[in-house]
Amino acid sequence: MTWLGREARRDAISDLYFMAREGWVLKEAFNILHEDDETLPKGKYLYGSRRAIRVASCRNRGDIMAMASAPYDPGISLDGLLHARFGIDLTPERAQLLAKQDIHYLARPLERSFDDQNLWRRTCRALTEDILENAAVERGAYEHYLAESSFYTSENPALVDLGWRANIQGALGSLTSRSLTGYYYATLQDSVIWLDRGHFHRCYAGQGLSPSISNSVMVHHRHLMEFLLCHSEPTLTSMKMVDGRTQPVFRPETEHLSRRVFIDQVHRGVLNFVRNYRAGFAHVTDQIYIDPALAEMAFHQFARFPVTIDARLLLNQSFEDAVGGIPKKYIISPNIKDHARNSVWKVGAQAAHASTAPPKKPTNLTPVVWPFATVLDVKSKRPIEQLILKSFLSDRKHNKYLKDRAEFFTDSRSNLLKAYYRITGG
Repeated sequence: MTWLGREARRDAISDLYFMAREGWVLKEAFNILHEDDETLPKGKYLYGSRRAIRVASCRNRGDIMAMASAPYDPGISLDGLLHARFGIDLTPERAQLLAKQDIHYLARPLERSFDDQNLWRRTCRALTEDILENAAVERGAYEHYLAESSFYTSENPALVDLGWRANIQGALGSLTSRSLTGYYYATLQDSVIWLDRGHFHRCYAGQGLSPSISNSVMVHHRHLMEFLLCHSEPTLTSMKMVDGRTQPVFRPETEHLSRRVFIDQVHRGVLNFVRNYRAGFAHVTDQIYIDPALAEMAFHQFARFPVTIDARLLLNQSFEDAVGGIPKKYIISPNIKDHARNSVWKVGAQAAHASTAPPKKPTNLTPVVWPFATVLDVKSKRPIEQLILKSFLSDRKHNKYLKDRAEFFTDSRSNLLKAYYRITGG
């Protein structure tokens, strides 16, 4: 978010729209960090999803087939995928229409075979008129919502999202007939299609990355990061009109309460950290540059080297992807017999199921052992720490640090510096 502030200021962005659902906590963090900066717009939260915006953008058969070509998860039925992706229920009349074109067995689970993919495409072509009719209704409601959000009148708007393929930016640009700027943590190679169509991307950790060779732990653990960042509200399905105003329609989610209790605490912790950071470093934020490798250190430790007590926080936590036809996938499956197969975060599943005994409450606190020992080892000369502190400390405080490191940290008024001192073992 500090990087985003610099980018948006340079690009003279008039409005920053943070896309649901990952964008909620990012928007809150951005507004806290730049609370007193009058050169930047306040972040706005914009309801949207692949399901809502891409369906609203469907104006012809080509648009339908482009959306139909996205991969689906094996096991979903034809009628289930039709409802999840396009909002179309399989009425007796539609089933009869499909039967005339020799499309049967609508409740049979689909596989990724050529025949089943062809069956799915044939179904979409046969129901083109019904899909476009529903898309027109949803488009009208969503365009009304964009007008309420001042999106059409914004002089130079930009979207903010976690990233990956930039499909929402592309669909929103198609819906509104304007080229848009998108700010992302990172994008994958598939996003280049939207650059060719006149959109613009800025990425913090990398643009057009290949997951197979990227060093980013965020890219390698995308589902885990999305789960932790997504707001506790369910996924938006569409917008509808109620008494002349738009109202979001959310997709019912199983175990929503369990996820909400957990995620609300995670986000509360994130924003408390941001407030703490701002309290200690707001006056020197323009001098602090946090590169992606440094930014990912904590998540690297959590995602790659989880301990049992941390991993079990995500035990039985699940997510759903309606567009992909995924009814439920576990971050860590509760079933010890199939956790290796049914968990998205496999190394976390191994840690969570390492022992069937409940985790013991720690009797005393011990320093965290980091994999970056050359940076954080208390016996080292700490060249990186010295360089970072020298960049924003006054000469007097820097001299105090060089004279007595322990006294400098223990006397500091910054809770962030004190926490860092404790984490590194003092």
